[in-house]
Amino acid sequence: MCFTTEEHALRTEHIRVNGSVDVLGLFIAAIGGTAVGVERQWSGHAEGAAARFAGVRTFTLLGGLGGLAGWLWRTGLTFPAAVLLAGAAAITAAAYVARMWDDVDGTTEVAALVVIAAGVIAGAGSHQLASGIVAVTTLLLVEKSRLHALVRRIDDVGLRAAARFGVMALVLLPLLPEGPYGPMGGVRPRELWALVLFFSGLSFVGYFASRVAGPGRGYLATGLIGGLASSTSVTFTFARTSRSEGSSERALAFGAVAANAMLYPRVLIATAVLNLPLLRHLLPYLLLPALLAFAMTWLGARRSDGP
Repeated sequence: MCFTTEEHALRTEHIRVNGSVDVLGLFIAAIGGTAVGVERQWSGHAEGAAARFAGVRTFTLLGGLGGLAGWLWRTGLTFPAAVLLAGAAAITAAAYVARMWDDVDGTTEVAALVVIAAGVIAGAGSHQLASGIVAVTTLLLVEKSRLHALVRRIDDVGLRAAARFGVMALVLLPLLPEGPYGPMGGVRPRELWALVLFFSGLSFVGYFASRVAGPGRGYLATGLIGGLASSTSVTFTFARTSRSEGSSERALAFGAVAANAMLYPRVLIATAVLNLPLLRHLLPYLLLPALLAFAMTWLGARRSDGP
């Protein structure tokens, strides 16, 4: 690729004006690779007979390489940036191909690609986005055992509920017309469906949280989490359970109180989302009973000796 003297001068001026070295971006790119590399080294994936291709040093270099490529791309030197990225991606792919016949796990290689991409983003100037990507990636790697345990806790009912909610939110909602229809334009299908999704989402989050906490965390915690979905259902369940577990009656009672205490923040949050000006009129009527309910819940946390 050849440039005339004038083109070379223009390119040099562009780099001088817009391409000052982004030291912070390069640092974020490199330290992001270090964070992921430390996790890979600490978890044993970079050592031993089943070691993958990258440890803390390689990941740091990959992050720095991505940051450099992002900076070069931002300054207009797209060809060198593309060569660097292609080389890094090729090395990562080759490392996976070399071991895929013995081990199909590609977590380390995928993490390397994410580190490179985050480095490019950091080098291009989006520091916060790059930092967030690296933080989430590191968290996913560190919490491997808990995530696997969480997946094992999901039963058929939960999986079906998640799939249905996803269809309702991602497929049906965009297809519904905005409206308005009907007399005086009072029917807005998309807004009505969004309202259904809002309350369904509250119930789904409550169910999911109860699955994460597990049954062994105590009736009080179960009541608080279950109250997000349905305080009535929690109260009914605890009342029925108290017949067979007489020794846990106190814990079950406080668990039911905790579930009903969640009713007040649910109503206040729903009001704030749907009609914020109404919140200041509703707050004085719900504040005192909410404080009383949570005071009883706190008392139960001190006295309850449930499982």
